[in-house]
Amino acid sequence: MTPEDRETVRKWAEGAGSRASVTLAAGKSPRGAAMREFADELAALCPAVTVKKDDEEEHGPALRVRGNILFQSVPGGRELPPFLAALSGKEAFTASIPEPLIQRAAAIALPSLFSVFVLPACPHCPKTVEKMLALAFASNNMHVRVIDAELFPEKAAAEEVRAAPTVVFDGRFRWTGSLDPEEVVAVAENRDPAALSAETLMALIADGAAPKLAEMMAEAGKLFPAFFETLAHDKWPVRLGAMVAFEYLAESAPGLAADAADTLVSLFDNAPDPVRGDILHTLALTGRADLSPWLRKVAEGPYGEDVREAAEEALGELETKG
Repeated sequence: MTPEDRETVRKWAEGAGSRASVTLAAGKSPRGAAMREFADELAALCPAVTVKKDDEEEHGPALRVRGNILFQSVPGGRELPPFLAALSGKEAFTASIPEPLIQRAAAIALPSLFSVFVLPACPHCPKTVEKMLALAFASNNMHVRVIDAELFPEKAAAEEVRAAPTVVFDGRFRWTGSLDPEEVVAVAENRDPAALSAETLMALIADGAAPKLAEMMAEAGKLFPAFFETLAHDKWPVRLGAMVAFEYLAESAPGLAADAADTLVSLFDNAPDPVRGDILHTLALTGRADLSPWLRKVAEGPYGEDVREAAEEALGELETKG
């Protein structure tokens, strides 16, 4: 922190009305080390702030302020006040957007993921961050990630971000420059649940809402295409959450679960062994007895021992259900 940043924190700490916590996922990268240094200094300057360490955080290195607000940045300069306001709670954003819009945001039923790309020297970025944080406090379904495009250039490049501030919604919609929060809410209100991106589904899973995801697909009467990306994801926590959602789906909408079998089989060949084992576990939940010959080939085929055992277990589960 600069001396100016320390003074900003001290003044904020004097008016902080209650305790606040930040979850730090630092890992071993230089970016994570910079976030750790910031978090430690923040806690030293403001004893009301508790820093929790969680290197299992899916999107680390990062600072998580609450379940649906994540900072992939080292807040400083112009970006420090919005971060501190987020620690203060929703009351800090009462003037950011009008009350009728807050109520509309609160009524949004589908999870919505917004990536807010900022630059440290950007004079307009803090205002955009404030507006998006106000929406996040209005609704737990509005997930906001504030990303420093200089600190995470690969994320900015992946979203083809060339200016700041830029808000990217679900990998499909974007706003650059001045932001009208009413447009943001309108787009989130009128989206097709089947168009949810894998990133949004992962955010839902990370929040422990796997049953909600299964319910959404059951109500829509179709499997969301991006759901298969989570079932075959290379990270175990994502796959685990997706499999939990699939278990709920198999109970509430067995026909939909059965429809997933062919796509899961097509994902099997190009998957690494740990993913293959989980695909086999998921296939057992489909109840598709016609999968038995294929599963037998896998169990007897040129695969790792863990994969062959998973195939045997899937066969046994299908036989039990049959």
